[in-house]
Amino acid sequence: MGSFFDLLYPLVIVLSGFGYIPQIRKLMKPLSDASGFSLRSWFVWLLSSLITLGYAAFSLADLAFSLTALFSVTMNITVIALVLRIRFIRSGQAHSLCAALYLWVRQELSGLHGDV
Repeated sequence: MGSFFDLLYPLVIVLSGFGYIPQIRKLMKPLSDASGFSLRSWFVWLLSSLITLGYAAFSLADLAFSLTALFSVTMNITVIALVLRIRFIRSGQAHSLCAALYLWVRQELSGLHGDV
């Protein structure tokens, strides 16, 4: 039975793609406002994917698992970058993704302290 799942496992990337691609396509539309996207959630998923990638690569040394985790990391970064671009760069608040990320972190931290 294990070899059956060994054959199926590479399909996880394809199946995951069916989940990520509609989100990315929505964010690539010229008039997208990214209002339905929680960056905090996407960063949690990114952190989870990075930990999974580290575990797959360094603890298990499993190439298939590592590639699946790397795909997830890549898709999470893509969504985060697109949301930052829409919210901060397109609006003129920032001129780069690094500056947009900085602004978002400042907003999040000020919200934690009740300064908003």
